Amino acid sequence: METKNLIQASANVVRITALKEGDCFKQLEPTGYSGGEHKMFYGVVTSLFNTGSRAFIQVTRYEKSYNSIRAEIKTFDDKTDINIFPATVEEIKAFFEDALVVIERDVEKAKSDLHDKIEALKNAKLFVTGETSKKLQAVSFIEMSQAEYDAQIEARKKQLEEMNKI
Repeated sequence: METKNLIQASANVVRITALKEGDCFKQLEPTGYSGGEHKMFYGVVTSLFNTGSRAFIQVTRYEKSYNSIRAEIKTFDDKTDINIFPATVEEIKAFFEDALVVIERDVEKAKSDLHDKIEALKNAKLFVTGETSKKLQAVSFIEMSQAEYDAQIEARKKQLEEMNKI
Protein backbone atom coordinates (compact mmCIF):
# COMPACT_ATOMS: atom_id res chain seq x y z
CA MET A 1 0.00 0.00 0.00
CA GLU A 2 1.28 3.45 -0.84
CA THR A 3 1.99 5.96 1.93
CA LYS A 4 -0.50 8.34 0.35
CA ASN A 5 -3.31 5.79 0.66
CA LEU A 6 -2.40 5.06 4.30
CA ILE A 7 -2.46 8.73 5.23
CA GLN A 8 -5.65 9.50 3.32
CA ALA A 9 -7.41 6.57 5.00
CA SER A 10 -6.48 7.60 8.53
CA ALA A 11 -6.03 11.40 8.59
CA ASN A 12 -8.75 14.02 8.29
CA VAL A 13 -8.48 16.71 5.67
CA VAL A 14 -7.76 20.08 7.27
CA ARG A 15 -8.34 23.27 5.34
CA ILE A 16 -7.61 26.69 6.79
CA THR A 17 -10.41 28.94 5.68
CA ALA A 18 -9.15 32.32 6.92
CA LEU A 19 -5.95 33.78 8.37
CA LYS A 20 -5.49 36.81 10.57
CA GLU A 21 -2.56 38.36 12.41
CA GLY A 22 -1.61 36.29 15.46
CA ASP A 23 -2.81 32.95 14.07
CA CYS A 24 -0.50 30.04 14.91
CA PHE A 25 0.23 27.37 12.35
CA LYS A 26 2.58 24.53 11.51
CA GLN A 27 4.16 24.35 8.08
CA LEU A 28 5.75 21.54 6.14
CA GLU A 29 8.37 22.49 3.61
CA PRO A 30 10.23 20.09 1.30
CA THR A 31 13.89 19.59 2.27
CA GLY A 32 15.28 18.36 -1.02
CA TYR A 33 14.69 18.16 -4.75
CA SER A 34 12.60 14.99 -4.61
CA GLY A 35 10.10 16.52 -2.18
CA GLY A 36 9.71 13.26 -0.26
CA GLU A 37 11.06 14.64 3.03
CA HIS A 38 9.83 17.76 4.79
CA LYS A 39 10.94 20.06 7.59
CA MET A 40 8.47 21.11 10.27
CA PHE A 41 8.14 24.78 11.18
CA TYR A 42 5.81 26.43 13.62
CA GLY A 43 4.86 30.00 12.99
CA VAL A 44 2.66 32.97 13.60
CA VAL A 45 1.06 35.29 11.05
CA THR A 46 2.53 38.78 11.50
CA SER A 47 1.01 40.66 8.53
CA LEU A 48 -1.45 40.23 5.70
CA PHE A 49 -1.33 42.45 2.60
CA ASN A 50 -3.84 42.69 -0.23
CA THR A 51 -3.47 45.07 -3.17
CA GLY A 52 -6.72 43.95 -4.79
CA SER A 53 -4.88 42.02 -7.46
CA ARG A 54 -2.13 40.45 -5.31
CA ALA A 55 -2.06 39.09 -1.78
CA PHE A 56 0.87 38.50 0.58
CA ILE A 57 1.31 36.93 3.98
CA GLN A 58 4.24 37.64 6.27
CA VAL A 59 5.04 35.13 8.99
CA THR A 60 7.63 34.56 11.65
CA ARG A 61 8.42 30.89 11.70
CA TYR A 62 10.50 28.84 14.09
CA GLU A 63 12.45 25.67 13.49
CA LYS A 64 13.82 23.36 16.15
CA SER A 65 17.27 22.10 15.27
CA TYR A 66 18.88 19.81 17.84
CA ASN A 67 18.74 21.89 21.02
CA SER A 68 18.36 25.30 19.44
CA ILE A 69 15.54 27.28 17.90
CA ARG A 70 16.02 29.28 14.73
CA ALA A 71 13.60 32.06 13.79
CA GLU A 72 13.09 33.71 10.43
CA ILE A 73 10.65 36.09 8.82
CA LYS A 74 9.20 34.89 5.53
CA THR A 75 6.84 36.59 3.09
CA PHE A 76 4.77 34.49 0.70
CA ASP A 77 2.75 35.78 -2.22
CA ASP A 78 -0.54 34.47 -3.54
CA LYS A 79 1.24 32.34 -6.15
CA THR A 80 3.33 30.41 -3.57
CA ASP A 81 2.00 27.00 -2.66
CA ILE A 82 2.51 26.58 1.08
CA ASN A 83 1.45 23.67 3.25
CA ILE A 84 0.18 25.08 6.53
CA PHE A 85 -2.01 23.49 9.16
CA PRO A 86 -3.62 24.81 12.35
CA ALA A 87 -1.52 24.64 15.53
CA THR A 88 -2.42 25.28 19.13
CA VAL A 89 -0.30 27.19 21.62
CA GLU A 90 -0.12 24.01 23.76
CA GLU A 91 1.19 22.01 20.79
CA ILE A 92 3.87 24.64 20.09
CA LYS A 93 4.89 24.72 23.74
CA ALA A 94 5.21 20.92 23.88
CA PHE A 95 7.26 20.86 20.65
CA PHE A 96 9.79 23.49 21.77
CA GLU A 97 9.84 22.89 25.54
CA ASP A 98 12.92 20.62 25.68
CA ALA A 99 14.92 22.98 23.46
CA LEU A 100 13.96 25.93 25.66
CA VAL A 101 15.21 24.11 28.77
CA VAL A 102 18.58 23.46 27.12
CA ILE A 103 18.83 27.03 25.84
CA GLU A 104 18.04 28.43 29.31
CA ARG A 105 20.71 26.18 30.84
CA ASP A 106 23.24 27.28 28.20
CA VAL A 107 22.39 30.95 28.83
CA GLU A 108 22.90 30.53 32.60
CA LYS A 109 26.25 28.82 31.99
CA ALA A 110 27.29 31.59 29.59
CA LYS A 111 26.29 34.21 32.19
CA SER A 112 28.38 32.42 34.82
CA ASP A 113 31.34 32.14 32.44
CA LEU A 114 31.02 35.82 31.56
CA HIS A 115 30.87 36.78 35.26
CA ASP A 116 34.04 34.74 35.91
CA LYS A 117 35.82 36.44 33.00
CA ILE A 118 34.75 39.90 34.18
CA GLU A 119 36.08 39.16 37.69
CA ALA A 120 39.34 37.77 36.29
CA LEU A 121 39.75 40.88 34.11
CA LYS A 122 39.06 43.20 37.04
CA ASN A 123 41.58 41.37 39.23
CA ALA A 124 44.18 41.35 36.45
CA LYS A 125 43.76 45.10 35.95
CA LEU A 126 44.19 45.70 39.68
CA PHE A 127 47.32 43.56 39.68
CA VAL A 128 48.81 45.22 36.60
CA THR A 129 48.08 48.76 37.84
CA GLY A 130 49.68 47.99 41.17
CA GLU A 131 46.52 48.33 43.28
CA THR A 132 46.72 44.70 44.34
CA SER A 133 50.44 44.93 44.98
CA LYS A 134 49.83 47.68 47.54
CA LYS A 135 48.06 45.05 49.63
CA LEU A 136 50.69 42.37 49.02
CA GLN A 137 53.29 41.56 51.60
CA ALA A 138 56.11 39.11 51.85
CA VAL A 139 55.37 35.90 53.69
CA SER A 140 57.33 35.40 56.89
CA PHE A 141 59.81 32.52 56.77
CA ILE A 142 62.88 31.03 58.37
CA GLU A 143 65.68 29.82 56.20
CA MET A 144 67.86 26.96 57.44
CA SER A 145 70.09 24.29 55.99
CA GLN A 146 69.00 20.68 55.61
CA ALA A 147 71.32 19.66 58.48
CA GLU A 148 69.74 22.22 60.81
CA TYR A 149 66.26 21.01 59.81
CA ASP A 150 67.19 17.36 60.41
CA ALA A 151 68.64 18.27 63.83
CA GLN A 152 65.43 20.10 64.73
CA ILE A 153 63.32 17.05 63.78
CA GLU A 154 65.57 14.77 65.86
CA ALA A 155 65.22 17.06 68.85
CA ARG A 156 61.41 16.96 68.57
CA LYS A 157 61.44 13.17 68.32
CA LYS A 158 63.53 12.93 71.52
CA GLN A 159 61.14 15.28 73.31
CA LEU A 160 58.19 13.12 72.30
CA GLU A 161 59.93 9.94 73.44
CA GLU A 162 60.67 11.48 76.83
CA MET A 163 57.08 12.62 77.20
CA ASN A 164 55.81 9.14 76.32
CA LYS A 165 58.02 7.61 79.05
CA ILE A 166 56.38 9.74 81.72
